[in-house]
Amino acid sequence: MSERWSLECSECGAVRGVEGLPGVCPACGAPLLVRHAALPPPEARSLLRERRGGMWRWREWLPLRDAEQPVTLREGGTPILPVPQVARRHGLARLVVKEEGGNPTGSFKARGLSAAVTRAGGRVMAPREED
Repeated sequence: MSERWSLECSECGAVRGVEGLPGVCPACGAPLLVRHAALPPPEARSLLRERRGGMWRWREWLPLRDAEQPVTLREGGTPILPVPQVARRHGLARLVVKEEGGNPTGSFKARGLSAAVTRAGGRVMAPREED
């Protein structure tokens, strides 16, 4: 299968395939970046209206292989909030922040963990009623 994306070293530029669970460049130890060969097809955009919120709504734009199913606790979909007082203090016309406290972990890290667990082929069990 030909992938729509590959991994490129942020430091030395080495390119590698998406197989396995790479974390850093094997040559220099720098973080790997996702590089897309092309944008998703135009029909992918129309699917956004049909999908629930959360990061996997954008699955065609994320590093997901065709056979992989997202593992999620509904990460993402957090609001962007205006902060006018901070904007004024710094002489900006407008400033917004992404409020990530609504993620299951209360942190922006929930998105990366969802992607990592998905790539690892993990499973998330539904919580029991008594939990």
